[in-house]
Amino acid sequence: MTGSFGGQVLRLGSLFWNRPPSEKLINHDFTKYMTTAQANFSEETILNKSNTLSFMLFKEIPWLWGWGGSINVLHQVPRYPYLDNDFIKVLYRAPAKIPKGLDFQLRLIADFSPKLCAIVTNHGYCGDYPPIISKAVRNYYYFLNKLDKAFVRDVLPYNLHHPLMRINNLFHFEKLVLGRFTYRNYAYWFKKELSDYLRDMLLDNRTLKRPYWNKDYVKKIVDEHTKGRGNYILEIRKILTLELIHRTLIEAI
Repeated sequence: MTGSFGGQVLRLGSLFWNRPPSEKLINHDFTKYMTTAQANFSEETILNKSNTLSFMLFKEIPWLWGWGGSINVLHQVPRYPYLDNDFIKVLYRAPAKIPKGLDFQLRLIADFSPKLCAIVTNHGYCGDYPPIISKAVRNYYYFLNKLDKAFVRDVLPYNLHHPLMRINNLFHFEKLVLGRFTYRNYAYWFKKELSDYLRDMLLDNRTLKRPYWNKDYVKKIVDEHTKGRGNYILEIRKILTLELIHRTLIEAI
């Protein structure tokens, strides 16, 4: 049993963003397809803003989060209580004025499981502390979360990624937060433990000859990311995903 999708259906916290890689990565002949894809994405999101819950259930969760469920069913039979049909019916029937954000979730936990609510989360919520200490704990975790976003993940504005990574290369701020908020520390791994794998995959002739990429920029990505001079995880994920699709599904290697 998993708590996956609770934030999506209760808080309607969308992560379905248009995050194209650097234009330098894409081969000039392929840019028109990128433009078309971005236009289609914008149309989908604009048309579905009137019913965010339906968009979340029928578009974002299967399109964006379906990969996690697909991996899970290879090893186990998962249950998703937040996607239970009866629970979803209740959400659709709930009056619009009833808040369904974070405060609503925390109140549910406090009402139905006070012992669980006494455990502080990795974002500083809950916890059996006096109000003053509780606020200090939350501010502490808030600060750590910002460090995590800045030096481990790639969720800040794109133009901040590379300067922050160069600062991190000097002071190693990432070590303060590694593993606190997410176990998927790919930006760090591709710089360290998986750097050889990254070079083998992205600098392989098969990868560099794909029609989508500017191969000179791919080489730059690998060099700068592994040396800590930039955070190119956004581009790396896209290149690796397409390359693995080619090799495992199309070329059947």
